[in-house]
Amino acid sequence: MDVDYAQFYLGRAIGLFADRSFLQAKSVFWTENPLGDALYQMLRALVMAGVLECRDEPELQFRWKPGGP
Repeated sequence: MDVDYAQFYLGRAIGLFADRSFLQAKSVFWTENPLGDALYQMLRALVMAGVLECRDEPELQFRWKPGGP
């Protein structure tokens, strides 16, 4: 999943974007700001914990790690 959508769904899971669509929240992911940065760091922490996998090419994407941690 594209990094922007991964950040959006993570934000929804923790209650940040419950009443917003991706298009309404996209500025959080497309600009440098504390909330977008924190969501990105949370995704990276989930990679380090073995919950998610990340690939950088051809574009930055995250997915659930098969088999889990």
